[in-house]
Amino acid sequence: METTGDGGEIYYWDGKNTIKLTDNNYTDYYPSLYDGTIAWTGRDAIDGDLEIYYWDGNNVIQITDNDYTDKNPSLYNGTIAWDATDGTDTELFYWDGGSLGLAPLPPPEPTEQPIPEPSTILLFSTGICGIATYGLIRRRKA
Repeated sequence: METTGDGGEIYYWDGKNTIKLTDNNYTDYYPSLYDGTIAWTGRDAIDGDLEIYYWDGNNVIQITDNDYTDKNPSLYNGTIAWDATDGTDTELFYWDGGSLGLAPLPPPEPTEQPIPEPSTILLFSTGICGIATYGLIRRRKA
């Protein structure tokens, strides 16, 4: 993953101009673009491990700084989700623009609800930052 000399860099083209977001000796990986913002995986300049970076349209922000291997960011509406491993297992993390005190995503809580009769059931799923969420909509017959 690491290169010497000039590495693969992250660029953004806004329709008129090309903006170079990274300029380092490492290859930057896995860019995710949403509405003029970008998240990607890059190497930490101090210890060389993989971290998550974010460009908000003006500034580059280092989102993670830990001993995990952080990679595969998925960006949606200012929220970034990614996977990280400590060499033993892999966890999912997210950042929603708040403080940088990050925690793993909690596992989804299973819920059971009886379905009233008569009813029509519509199941749906939406993907936000690569994390699937599921829901149930109930409609009663008129």
